[in-house]
Amino acid sequence: MRPTLIIDWQALLSDDPDQAPATSSRLARDVIPALRMVQGFGYQLRLLPPCLEDSKTNICDLWSWAQSLLSSQGIVLEETWANSTDLPLKPATDWVLEILRREVVKPTIKIRGNPSSVIGSSVLAQKLATILQLQLLEAPPWMTTAQHLCISPRMGQRFRKTKETTLEIQVNLDGRPEDSRVATGLGFFDHMLSQISRHGGFEMIVNATGDLEVDEHHLVEDTALALGAAINEALGDLRSTARYGFILPMDESLAFCAIDLGGRPHLEFRGDCFVPERGSIQGSVGHLSLEMIPHFFHSLSQSLKATIHLGVKGTNRHHQVEALFKAFGRALGQGIKREHRLSPPTETLGQKDAGDQWSLFCAEVGWSTGVPSTKGSLREENQNQ
Repeated sequence: MRPTLIIDWQALLSDDPDQAPATSSRLARDVIPALRMVQGFGYQLRLLPPCLEDSKTNICDLWSWAQSLLSSQGIVLEETWANSTDLPLKPATDWVLEILRREVVKPTIKIRGNPSSVIGSSVLAQKLATILQLQLLEAPPWMTTAQHLCISPRMGQRFRKTKETTLEIQVNLDGRPEDSRVATGLGFFDHMLSQISRHGGFEMIVNATGDLEVDEHHLVEDTALALGAAINEALGDLRSTARYGFILPMDESLAFCAIDLGGRPHLEFRGDCFVPERGSIQGSVGHLSLEMIPHFFHSLSQSLKATIHLGVKGTNRHHQVEALFKAFGRALGQGIKREHRLSPPTETLGQKDAGDQWSLFCAEVGWSTGVPSTKGSLREENQNQ
């Protein structure tokens, strides 16, 4: 359910109550571009009905006119709570009860997660915001209000404590990557996580401890789950359904990442140094086992609710792993940019779709469709947990 902006209809009008007849000049300044911005950002718009306490003249005519004008400008209003052809004027308290009754039967107002807001100063707007515990905003100036709704920091936080690990992760998708701090007790893993933040262009704080005296499995897995959940929380319902991708070279290694933040968790992973031998992936970089790299991205894709395709070609293990994390950070950074959430979703990946990009990458590195993939083993591993 998307967050809702509940609009006091009087907030749409200019401050001159005696201006007549109802024309476009009767609207408050910048109301149309402001509502377009909010709507493009993912909010659904609901218009409050007039009530007996309203002071405007010709209430019903103005309310109906405002709806028609907004519609003509491409502003989509969700189903209103009143019938404009036979508008019942009620006290604000009665309207609040009526709205609450309808919300119990068929909920439309999202309260938790990305909270809904009420904009306006009428008696009805104030009462509804108080009872539903929603943010109450003043409309004028409209563009300032829209920017407040659309450009507030997107932040997520996860605290996870198990028998094996303790983690606290914070992300600010609009923060500065140079303010990031990562401490897990695994130097190479810290370095890789920092690449996601640096190349993704966002702030990330990771404090994690785990049973490293046993091995790094629990720490890496739980970090991925908490990180994905924190990013997912920061995106909320304002996530994009567009696809993004990035091809990144690092010396002799070449990595590819395509990501879909549309809410479907899935991982496809293949790489030269990740081909299973004797039933498992062999080797390590620093104190991080190579088999934990695809498992990290698998866990991340599940909690981030993203489809991720990763591939790497090369001869140096360090370069291959680092190129993967950098490519993932770059692709993720494209997907979380605000401008992608102020425009309609797309189904493209640059000039070509993800399939074409993957084909070009495979042709570049000399892979065929028969290159081994870890997808099956990851699914089996997940089912056995």
